[in-house]
Amino acid sequence: MLKKIFFVSRAFPFSLVIYPGSGPEFGEAYGWEVRYLDEMARTTCDIGIVENRLREGDLDILEHFLSAPSGVRYPIFFKVSDPDMPASPHRSTRYVFEQKDRPGVHYLSVYDPIGPAGDFFASLSASRVVRAPFPYDVRREVDRPIAGRSRQVFVSGARSRRLYPFRESVFRRFTINPIARSALARLPHPGYPDIGGTLRHTVIRDKYVEYAAHYTHFLLDPSRYGVELMKYTECAYAGSVPVGMIPRSLSSTVAHCFLGSNCRTLELLRTVRMPIDEMEAIANAYRGALRVARDPARLNTELDDQISRLL
Repeated sequence: MLKKIFFVSRAFPFSLVIYPGSGPEFGEAYGWEVRYLDEMARTTCDIGIVENRLREGDLDILEHFLSAPSGVRYPIFFKVSDPDMPASPHRSTRYVFEQKDRPGVHYLSVYDPIGPAGDFFASLSASRVVRAPFPYDVRREVDRPIAGRSRQVFVSGARSRRLYPFRESVFRRFTINPIARSALARLPHPGYPDIGGTLRHTVIRDKYVEYAAHYTHFLLDPSRYGVELMKYTECAYAGSVPVGMIPRSLSSTVAHCFLGSNCRTLELLRTVRMPIDEMEAIANAYRGALRVARDPARLNTELDDQISRLL
């Protein structure tokens, strides 16, 4: 197996990030050693993977590392974690994409290549792209019997008609239809304190999974881009019944244990009135499918194969 080191900013406040898919915990879930960016020059490894949450001083560190001849430094992969990321106005994010086709610089995408990120990847000449979805961390699983849960569909996430049209339609139904509201349990978005926003509530990270596990069902929306957001993994951690839309990357993996639904009012009512044994069977099958498909050892092997083919 290739020795991969996951490099993160020493200055970025990762403790304020509302989910564990960004920062040191992403690398730790994969089983990679995590180091700070200012240790790059004195680190020996096969591959360096760079978290994209950067501060101004981190750019100088990266530039110093990349100024060395490519033959004497290990290749690095910048992590890309948002289909819209290339359109970001932030200088530190723009820097990541400005390094394209530089010797020894490549990209690791959490999602399928689509949207502005897909367009960017298609423009590359020398740089390569590998995919590394969110790994499944069995330590985050919550074991709470379905029978003791509230018969409702848990709904959470940022509101955006442009980015999350399906989920937004469900939110609107919650607002205007009291019958639909009885079948839904809504958790407002906590905000983004890591980029200067206000933390509106503390139901984040492990508390978020524990909160979701109080409900039988979990609404899932792959966004307008149809990608595998971390909520698909968190639904399995919560042991809930997945309902909504399947992302392309999981279409052949979970089709047998996923309630595809437009979440119209009558559909919602039928869904939450399912027999308990059917709910348990679907939730257990979904968790089992994610455990296998997103097993860190399996993902590492697949990642090594991608890198070996491309470099």
